[in-house]
Amino acid sequence: MHYRKHIFCCVNERAADHPRSCCKARGSVPLREYMKKRAKQLGIDDVRVNNSGCLERCELGPTMVIYPEGIWYHYESESDIDEILDSHISRGQPVKRLMLRDGQKFPDSVGFLRLKLKVSGAEPMTEDTLKIQLEDEQGRELPEFTAGAHVDLIVGTGDERRSYSLINDPSELRRYVIGVLKDSNSRGGSEWIHENIRLGDCIESGYPKNNFNLIESAPYHLLIAGGIGVAPILSMCHRLNSIGAEYEVHYCERNEREAAFIDEMRDVAKDRLTVHYDEGNPEHGIELNAILSKRPDGAQLYICGPNGLMEDAKAAANAWPRDSIHTEKFRQTPSSDWTNNEFEVVLARHETTIKVGKEQSILEALRAQNITTDFSCTEGLCGTCRTKVLFGNVEHRDSVLTDAEKSQENLMMVCISRAAAGEERLILDI
Repeated sequence: MHYRKHIFCCVNERAADHPRSCCKARGSVPLREYMKKRAKQLGIDDVRVNNSGCLERCELGPTMVIYPEGIWYHYESESDIDEILDSHISRGQPVKRLMLRDGQKFPDSVGFLRLKLKVSGAEPMTEDTLKIQLEDEQGRELPEFTAGAHVDLIVGTGDERRSYSLINDPSELRRYVIGVLKDSNSRGGSEWIHENIRLGDCIESGYPKNNFNLIESAPYHLLIAGGIGVAPILSMCHRLNSIGAEYEVHYCERNEREAAFIDEMRDVAKDRLTVHYDEGNPEHGIELNAILSKRPDGAQLYICGPNGLMEDAKAAANAWPRDSIHTEKFRQTPSSDWTNNEFEVVLARHETTIKVGKEQSILEALRAQNITTDFSCTEGLCGTCRTKVLFGNVEHRDSVLTDAEKSQENLMMVCISRAAAGEERLILDI
């Protein structure tokens, strides 16, 4: 049979003998199989999908080249493949957003995109909690965000970033609203904001990101907030109201005086809200076992607050499927199971290798060599230092990636995660 086009996909599974990059092309084999199946479903029978060895662009992950045009693509998902088949193969229109330049071996670096914001509101909610409203400096609409999202603010006199959850309704495009708790145990960001931010000031932030997504298709939602953890939960309640979803929310605090956003929660959640005050004694607070002993069909659980509350809630929900429980931490608690070993990191873009000591994070080792990469929290909580893994197994210590994402072994947080036990080398897209 004469084939109109040939697609060569990199599916070389060699892993250990490449000097500076990864020949595993992680994810390429199932995606190649999907491409063949999808082409058959679409009735495209004059195109042949070929296996290929290393296409010398392994640092990108799954790649393909289409002949006779000689057009290269980097693709990461089934939707990317659908777009290539529909646009390029069926209609002859190359997919520009996925195309690679001649000789390109790495994805383009996006960098930290910044927004210039004006403080249009700064209101104390309690003795140590400040509600801040931010608008575009030029009065334009702001980038959209989803319920549970946060922004990284540039704080202090340098370029330090701190993450703060967005409180307001995601349908609002003219403002971002955050709550900032002045925490004596923080690294200085919240203290700087409380002491320096004034009405009319200008401040920079990153674009909204979301590591605490609302599963909108679920039939029921159970939300538990503790202290300042109410911030993303409040935004979720706004969204759940908008889509007419069934939910209940539990707000835990020491007392009414310290419940920073209690009025907003009552206004938004109404009779769906239950408030739990413990006056500093957890035994007098929320009865998690009673609330979580039974799971409504298809329900999703969202927990945000102090680590103790979150761990107790997860323990009480031990009968819930793991993928139905969603959490967002504000502080990382080291696990007694963590053991640090020395290992090497190959930096594919820099074509160099660095050593990571037992008492170093990968991020610290990079900074010691004056190699820059984005970071913020340094605790595996915000996702800013998310890095593509080209080769090697990772001990994931972050609270950002889902279990499914961790199992794919193609992403890690370099501020806290390390090479897995027995792994002597990682290859990263840096």
